[in-house]
Amino acid sequence: MPRNGGNWSLVSDMVAKNRRLIVFTSVKSKEQSEGIAYQWNYMVENQYGDGGRKTGSCPNRAESSNLDDKSKSLVLVNYFRSVPLKPVTCSDNSASLIDMLQT
Repeated sequence: MPRNGGNWSLVSDMVAKNRRLIVFTSVKSKEQSEGIAYQWNYMVENQYGDGGRKTGSCPNRAESSNLDDKSKSLVLVNYFRSVPLKPVTCSDNSASLIDMLQT
């Protein structure tokens, strides 16, 4: 994770060094005690499940800062149904997902 205001590693650098895994925790104390990145210090996340799939709306997850928080350098995008439906998975992950990313 970035130190002292630094940037995240580039994916190309991670691949070159064969270090391709970033682990986050939702337990704040683990960043200090174990050096595992506390997710809410670094990312914003939209609502998961059906609540995050409303056309033209992109609410943040309750635990997350607002999605326009520029102090966070990563965005985790959820786009899946609360109850998965295998027959529509491909269509769910096509144009409607692209539209949501633009929202």
